[in-house]
Amino acid sequence: MGDNIHAIRGNFGLSQEQLAAIAEVSQTSVSAWECGQTIPRFSNAVKIVESLPSLTMDDVYSQVLGYARRVLQQAHPESGSSFGFVPLYGSIAAGAPIEMLQIEEIHPVPNALLLRYPKAFYLRVKGESMNRVLPNGSYALVCPTSEVVDGSVYAVSVGSSNATVKRVRKLNNGIALEPDSNDPTYKSQVFDYGDGERETLSVIGRVVWFCVPYDYEI
Repeated sequence: MGDNIHAIRGNFGLSQEQLAAIAEVSQTSVSAWECGQTIPRFSNAVKIVESLPSLTMDDVYSQVLGYARRVLQQAHPESGSSFGFVPLYGSIAAGAPIEMLQIEEIHPVPNALLLRYPKAFYLRVKGESMNRVLPNGSYALVCPTSEVVDGSVYAVSVGSSNATVKRVRKLNNGIALEPDSNDPTYKSQVFDYGDGERETLSVIGRVVWFCVPYDYEI
């Protein structure tokens, strides 16, 4: 049940607060649903199904026919496998921001992660500025979101077409992008809200996992 609610919210790009508004409940109620502590009342489930396209009551309540299972089957029809597949959209710098290039590839991800992050995708990490947590050449699994948890690792776009991956720190007057590297030459970048000439900074998503390709050289 909790996986269904989480998958619905993630696939429709909703925050817990937004889904709560649709269901006419509190954000803590949605959190409790996703954690499996409670289940939605029928009247609340009806509001969700009627508000979001192509949903059924089975999508909300069923373990076998629920939305989480449907997302997995769409991503990887061989339901007996413990892995699904997500796209690798392009490269992302772990150093200076670089232009993201779309790559037509798909790569496996554990089904447990796909259940939790149904809209996730991979970005290839380039550079050493995050080598304590993301090796150069690894694939970062990114969950799309615009919400920032202070100190977590995010993929962010800088300017119109550039992207980078860094720890994001909230400041009183802006945002700092911090490296997490064994190389001390990498420095934090500060984006001041009061600087009218600063480049536009947008959050692409939070890095929730990573893996290395099969031909990765240690």
